[in-house]
Amino acid sequence: MKYIGNAFSPAMFKKEEGDILVSIKTITEHQFMKARHHAKSVIGHPELAEHFDLPLNRESVYLKRGDMLYIVLPSTRYKAGQKDVKYGDDDPYDTSIEFIYKLIQVLDK
Repeated sequence: MKYIGNAFSPAMFKKEEGDILVSIKTITEHQFMKARHHAKSVIGHPELAEHFDLPLNRESVYLKRGDMLYIVLPSTRYKAGQKDVKYGDDDPYDTSIEFIYKLIQVLDK
């Protein structure tokens, strides 16, 4: 399964999965934007979901072998409801705030 989210944690694995091998790669904005059309949104931050035109979904996700999780992280930490994550009043896509894009892959042993 492919997911797109804004966080990653070892708690995303059930203990029944046993030992897990994970790959974490930096990806480009282009790769992230392409993936968002083929992955289930689990973006839990309202302003990030809006910015990337993705559904807000605070569902808990449990990753399994073969799963992929594309994550986006703002270079500055924002609190839910903080309006300046929209990058200014006039331009909702102001690029003064940078994003970090990662791909988490759960590998077979």
